[in-house]
Amino acid sequence: MLVETLAGHIDDLDPQELSHLHVETVRLPEEDLRRPVQRVRSDHGNEFGLRLPRATVLHDGDILHRDEAGIVVVRVESTRVIVITPVDAEQMGRVAHALGNRHMPAQFAALEGGGAEMVVPDDPTTVAYLRHESVSFSVQDRVLDEPFHHAEHTH
Repeated sequence: MLVETLAGHIDDLDPQELSHLHVETVRLPEEDLRRPVQRVRSDHGNEFGLRLPRATVLHDGDILHRDEAGIVVVRVESTRVIVITPVDAEQMGRVAHALGNRHMPAQFAALEGGGAEMVVPDDPTTVAYLRHESVSFSVQDRVLDEPFHHAEHTH
């Protein structure tokens, strides 16, 4: 089956409606979420060809296909990441600058109760840098809300 448009998001379905649908799952690694053209296989062994619009970014819970009997939902595999929790804005700036010079993709989020975190792909060089600079961090497996975006760089 060829999928050319998304059929919604599982969170938008009424729980009553969802309880009557058969749900198939397509598991994707983070790096495949920005690939609008690809071939995927569901947990039931069904194969789907994706030919989505060029700028499409898939998210956990996106519905690839829907019919009377059920839905096919994207589930994002967890990704090993470094979660950096600096003590203040100055430390966050230094870390962001150092990692930015290495073109490391990053995501930032405010934490409840104040503070912020910076999430970057797991990388031994980054771990060594953070240890050397005494910056608080942890290595975790997370399902990312947004895939990392590697910005192009030219001089």
